[in-house]
Amino acid sequence: MVVKEYTTVKFNNKKDMFSGIKATATYNNETKTLEKDTTDLGKFQNNDEIVFSLEKGYTLNVNGLTVSDIQETENGDRITVKITKNSPPETTISIKKKTSEKAQISDFVENGVMSIYHDDGSMISDEEHVELSEKIEVRITPNSGYYITGKNVKDNVYSETMKFSTFKKKTEDIISKHKIKKYITVTLNEDDDHGICSYFIGKEKISGTLENLKENDVIKMNYSLTDENYKYSQFNLRDTKTKNIKITEEMNNTTISRKDYIQIEKKD
Repeated sequence: MVVKEYTTVKFNNKKDMFSGIKATATYNNETKTLEKDTTDLGKFQNNDEIVFSLEKGYTLNVNGLTVSDIQETENGDRITVKITKNSPPETTISIKKKTSEKAQISDFVENGVMSIYHDDGSMISDEEHVELSEKIEVRITPNSGYYITGKNVKDNVYSETMKFSTFKKKTEDIISKHKIKKYITVTLNEDDDHGICSYFIGKEKISGTLENLKENDVIKMNYSLTDENYKYSQFNLRDTKTKNIKITEEMNNTTISRKDYIQIEKKD
């Protein structure tokens, strides 16, 4: 029986007819830039390791060697390849386009949670590898006390179906177009010494403290002046005056009162 003494490893960095990818190999405390075509990395014994750094979107055909670790980084993958007793006497590692990536979606969203789901409704974990061609559902759910803006929002949850590859490319764009904001709280003051003040959102009459208002919501104030000794000070002779009030973030934890929007004055 012939005992294998070492494994000769070569690396073929050929992306297409004209170029390779950005790649390095680190072994024996040295880092080598891997040029286009084939590089002879040398002879390796059992338990030796080679760490390859590849540009984003690519991985390795290890051809009989063992992958002992993969670290996905912002610029690409760091893949550790190990030589074992089962490795062939000679092999050539080559590059290939990735067909799957880790989900890695934790901590993307402030004041909310982003999650993705398989077609069968099961949630995809951070460590799970997902085929780039797979269609997934993306959801962003705000924390309690917050609401989400943008398109494809129903019941305060953003939801959209897309390919996983599209999600990986557009994650930041999705988040920027679906900002999460804190609900606005205002108190409606109906007390008035000279008339009757009431408030509406649409046709619904509202009162008291409202805790779930959104920016740009509109509250309609209706005021009927009943004190015959007073008149409107804004050249309005009608008995009832209406004011539309657009909600802004600056109005949070404030009180809306007639005197701030409709002025009256004592008759001469």
